[in-house]
Formats: sequence, C-alpha cells, structure tokens
Amino acid sequence: MLNISNDARLRRQHVYVNVQTIFSSEPEKFDSIWNLVLENEKDDNNFHSAFTYRILNGVNNQSSLKQFLNDVLENPEIIQTLTKPRFNPDASAANSLTDKLKQLNIKPTHLEDALHEYPQTIKYTERIRSAFSIRDFDEWITVSKIKLTVDDEDKYCDPDLAKQIVIEKEDMGNYSQKQKYIMREIANEYEKVKGAFFQNREAMKLASLDRMFNFALTDESSDRKRMSKNPMIRSCRTTNEFSRNEETFFFADIGGGPGAHAEFLLWRKGFYNAKGFGCTMKSKYPTKPNNMGDYERKSFAAGSFAFFDTYYGIKGNGDICDPENLKSFENYVKERTDGKGVHLVVCDGAIDPDGRETRQELFHNRLFLCEFIAALSLCRINEGNFVCKLYDTVTPFTVGLIYLMWVAFDEIAICKPVSVRPACSEKFLVGNKLTEMGATVIKEYLTYVNEQFDKLPEGMDITQVVQKVVLDLDTKFLKFIMEHNRKVFLAQINSLQFYKKCLKNSKLSPLNQNKARVDALEYWNIPNISRDGFDLRQFYHLFAYNDQSTFRTLPRLNDTHNVLSEFCVQMLNSSDHRILMSDDRGYIHILQPNNPTIKGIRNAEYHGFPPRSIVLIQHKNGNFGPESQNFPLRIIDAAVLANDEVAFLPLFLRLKYAKKFAQNAVVRFDGKRIPLEVTSAYSLNVTQIKNFSENYHGTLKLSKLYKEEYKLTWNKDKRCEEIIHFPTMDVVNKDNRIYSSFWDNLYSACKISDWANSSSNFVDKITEIHRKFCVCNDLSDTEDE
Repeated sequence: MLNISNDARLRRQHVYVNVQTIFSSEPEKFDSIWNLVLENEKDDNNFHSAFTYRILNGVNNQSSLKQFLNDVLENPEIIQTLTKPRFNPDASAANSLTDKLKQLNIKPTHLEDALHEYPQTIKYTERIRSAFSIRDFDEWITVSKIKLTVDDEDKYCDPDLAKQIVIEKEDMGNYSQKQKYIMREIANEYEKVKGAFFQNREAMKLASLDRMFNFALTDESSDRKRMSKNPMIRSCRTTNEFSRNEETFFFADIGGGPGAHAEFLLWRKGFYNAKGFGCTMKSKYPTKPNNMGDYERKSFAAGSFAFFDTYYGIKGNGDICDPENLKSFENYVKERTDGKGVHLVVCDGAIDPDGRETRQELFHNRLFLCEFIAALSLCRINEGNFVCKLYDTVTPFTVGLIYLMWVAFDEIAICKPVSVRPACSEKFLVGNKLTEMGATVIKEYLTYVNEQFDKLPEGMDITQVVQKVVLDLDTKFLKFIMEHNRKVFLAQINSLQFYKKCLKNSKLSPLNQNKARVDALEYWNIPNISRDGFDLRQFYHLFAYNDQSTFRTLPRLNDTHNVLSEFCVQMLNSSDHRILMSDDRGYIHILQPNNPTIKGIRNAEYHGFPPRSIVLIQHKNGNFGPESQNFPLRIIDAAVLANDEVAFLPLFLRLKYAKKFAQNAVVRFDGKRIPLEVTSAYSLNVTQIKNFSENYHGTLKLSKLYKEEYKLTWNKDKRCEEIIHFPTMDVVNKDNRIYSSFWDNLYSACKISDWANSSSNFVDKITEIHRKFCVCNDLSDTEDE
C-alpha cells in the first residue's frame, strides 16, 4: 500500500475523478494521463506536483481542462513548464470540488472519522521462521476439562476490562430482541450501510477489509482496472478491457452461506474474471440467522452464481471439521486450479450462540482450527491471502492459533472494520502471503491437532496448541495481542454502554447515519446505484444467419494472389448450430438459424449458465433433455460473455476469452453439471487440412477473418503478408476495426459436412490453390503460410 498521507489520498481521489469524468468514453487517454500523474508523483506520493494542481484547479472548466490534457498527450513536456502555486489549491478549490463531486454522486471524504482505517500488521522474522520447528506434536498440545466460562481468561488481556466486558454482555441479555434491534438501529453510526446491493451485511465487511488493505485482498489495487469494471459514476462505461487477459482469480469461501462474501468477490472481479469454491454446512433451516444455511443461488444478484462451484466434502454435509471432508475439499479445489490452490480464502463459519454470547470463543475452537487448516491447505504459496472471522481472542487456544498463523504467513493483522457492529465481539484475522513453512510444518501440525479432537475422552477438550513457554518468550507477539485486546475491549464496552443510553434517550443517537452510509460506500468503492437490466431484444435485429456455399463465402480462393490464412477453420461434431442467450436471471433462450422465433428453455430449471451472455453453440437433440450432462455444450463463437461484449474483437480473441469464460463457469441443468467447451479455430493452410482429412471426419466451418473491404495479400517484393483496404488499395495496420465480427460471421461463415469425401474434392481444391499461389510468388509449395 502506498505510504501517503490522508490529505494526499483525498487529492489523489479528486484527480482520479476529474480525469475519469473527462475521458469516460476514451479509456486509452485516461490510462495515459493517469500514468503521467503517477509518474510525476513517484518521488514522494504526496500529490503535490504542479501537474496535479493544474488538474485540481480545472474542475470548474471541464472543456479547458480537457483541451489542456489533450495537449499534454501530444506533448508531455508541457508538464515540465508548469509552475507549482504558492497557495494551497485544496483550500481555494474546496467548494468547487465539493460541488462537482456532488454532481458526480460522490461525497468528499471526512478524514477525521473512523472510516479511514489502517491495519496494524505484525511480521514474523524470516530468519527465525526458517529455524522454526515442532519436534513433538503431543508436547505442544494441552488437554483439560471442557471450560464453560471465560471469566478467568486474563493472561492475554487486561483483567479489569475482561471482567467488565463480561458484565456488559450479560446485562445485554436482560433486553428483548426488539430492544436490541432498536439499539443497533439508532446507536450504530454505520447501521444504514446494511448490505448495499448485496445479500447481507457480510459483503460489506469484506469490502471494508479489502479497502483497508488497498484492495490487495481482491488483487484490485489498480484504480484503472477496478473502476473500469465497477465504475462509481453512472455515466462511465463498464468494460472488461483491462482484465480479460489476466489470470483467473480463484477464491475459496468456507462456512459462508448464503453467499454474501462470494457474491461480493465475483462482483468486484467482474464479468468472468474469478471463480470461487464454496463449502458450508448444509442446514434444514436455510433462513436461520448467523449464516447457518446453505448457499442460495437466487440471492446471487451482483455476482453470478455460475462462477461459484459448491462442494460439500466427501460426506456431502459440508462439515469442514470432519478431517475427511476437509481433505476432500482440498483435493477438489487443487484438481481444478492446476494444483496451485487459490488466491484468497475467506472463512465465515459460525455456530448459533443460543444465549452463550459471552462464551462464543470457547465453542468455536475446533471450527477456527479447521478454517485455519483450510487456509494453509488452499492458499497459494507466496501469494495466497486469508481472511477469517473470529470473536474474542483471550483463551490460550485462540491466541496459540493466531501465533501459528503469524509464523505461517508473511504478516498478519487482526481487524475490526466499521462495517462490524461496534458492540459485538466479531473481528477478522487477515493473513498476507502464505509461506512454505505454513503450507508444510504448520499445516501438518494443525491437521494432527484436528484428528486428536475425535480421540478425546468425554468431558475433555484441547485447550492449548502452543506451549505456554513459547508464547511467554515472544514479547513482540504478546504485546501485539495485549494491545489489540485492550483497544477492542474499550471500544466494545463504550459501545454497549452507549447502546443502552440511546435506548433511554434517542436524542443521543448519531444524526448523520445516511451521510455515513454514502461516505462509507464511496470510500469502499461500492457504487450507490441500481443495476441495469440486460434486454436481449437489443440484439434481435443482428441475428441474420445464412448458410453459405464454400466458394460463395470464399470467392477469392481461386485468386492466385490469395493468402489462405485470411480464413480460419473449425472442426465441429455437429452441423446444427444454435444461438444461445441468457438473460439477467440466467434463463436460457435459443434462436435457431433462419428461424426468427426465440425459444425459451422452460421444460426444466436450466440455471448456472452465466447471465447476460450470447454465444453460438453446436446443437444436439440431447443438449436440453434429461441426460444433458452427457452432452457437453460446445461454444463455436461468442458475442457477449457475462455482460462483456466481445463481438467486435477478432475471432481468435473471442475464442480465447470464451475459453476463460467456459473454464470458470459451472453450468447446471436440473441439478446436474454440464461440461462447457470451446471449439478451437486454426488458420487455414494445406498442412492443417490434410491433417484433418486423415484424422477427422466431422463438419468443417470456414470463416473469413477480415471484413469484406479488407483482404490479406502477399507482397512478393517484401515477401510478407499485407492487409489491403479496397477500393483505396492502402496497406493498413492490424486493429479491431478490420476484423470480421461475431455478427459478420453469422452471415458469411459456411459449413461443409462432406468435405472429407473424395466426391467433394475440397482437399484437392485447397491444395491446388496453394500450389498456384506458391508458383506465382516464387515460393516453395512445401512452405506453410
């Protein structure tokens, strides 16, 4: 995270908003200007440069500022001629900035409040970690009688504060549920944040944690990349342009039903850039509070459930504390991530306190242990991060677990963001970058501890997982835990007392809850906007589709100047094609070529196909029947992928992104999973055709790679390929405007089902065309084009 002041952060935000507003429809210019801004601030990161001030002071005259920035793009040396003003532009432009930000639906941030949280991290010394070992597992484990109270747990906290917090919590038990609800509503400054447009409040907890770490948990620290997918301003175009080529972001969600954390992560990553794996305890009461239920597919509105893969362990009940389930979940995830694991593990498991709020830490011992094991098993070494919900951290068991996570990860932090109600005990342990030590030694030891739980005599419990002498000698860690508990207890006691006062006197309650909500959403980069619908009818007029004969589609194949690689070939299992479309809710609609009727698939619950998608598929009669899991869906071409419009990109890129889309999607039909595949395309050449003719006898599909007005030719003098624009005859460079779109190919592509038969003579024709081309251009007829 950048080491900059709060004032600098505000200036940075204002500059970003100004530039983004001016170039909202020109992302390349925005990218160039923003890079220039960062380049001019690289020395001190305080956003004090003359260039920054020029942008800040141009807020009142957008046209003049746009002209200035365009001039800078043409001649960046202009920046060096700017003079830094002697006055404070923040003060002189404050009112205009505020007015402008209001117009943009963004409020200026108040830097004095608790919203701007920064984690207090603690880092283990690498030299000491390399020598860390646990020689005898049993020596580190302490077994005692099951504890029923935490009243005497004061080794890692202030004894007076520990007693006071118990008193305050027990006193809260004297109030009715209705009174507690009123307390929260009127006394918590950030209560109105709720879940924004996500399922529930849990999403906002993860959003605020992500912001605390400068969006590093979701790997979205780049403003350009993050804002392009989820812009804060309505007028800004949503695009996946800066993320399509990135590696898929994998995450695991454990104990997170009904799925708010997963929904947030899928939304933050946008489109089809992430895939999640979920394991949670199945429940007979899915609406029970405290996330006791299963994942709810229909509740995934902001992020698509189609990119979330649920697995409940080998026993099928989702009990992560079962060693067999835990191991099978690890195997399941590793098999689907090339053995690497995930970038982020989020654990949110909880057991219904049922009136035992003061003892939550005690009966969550094993759950926390198993969630930690899951993190050590699933996080990628040297890059995987970990977030886990905790409660009080005063018992030797919990403190020992945190100590081991400190050794296991590069650094850790214990955070309680403002999105967590201040009067509750909830907090989060965050681990940054799993180490080799964590993935081996610590994981092996904690796995052994978990196995011992099932061997304990009745009435006994594991109460310590790190020897007391080890903890006592590590003064750095003890100071960290003691100071954290002191701060949290003080804040919690004050909040509990304030709740009760507000119940008696509502005038004491915060008056700015609505404003706090707006400020919080802005700071966390959560837009305060509604989601737009996806109307399939906007594409209906483009669904012209005609099967073409081979040499009508490719009229220039007899031209000796023709280059075969102007065309591409796909090998299909079926000559029957359909256009598959999915609406906002993921309901499937099928369009048959040459038939204007849009057919909805309603004979079964077909869900799991990513919403807001339009693809061309090979069609077989069994695709949407009772045995559909035996008939993979094969994508031939793509126009829209999970709201990412790729129709006007080159075919090879469309198929590349379709493969990423297909690999991350989990398609379900009547509860059964259907394989989703993408048909590869190859440049047309004699070697490829001969190879197909020898090994494959399906249907061949030919498509032209360039629009009709552009042709690929061979420059005999330069001995290279060139793209010519007709009728100007100008040589043009390759860019997206010259390539055939999805819609062009719907009309111009052709299919040949008998191409491999000797009667079709297709292979001979292609070979003869290639021979003539080589003779005309003095090339060897053995050369591939």
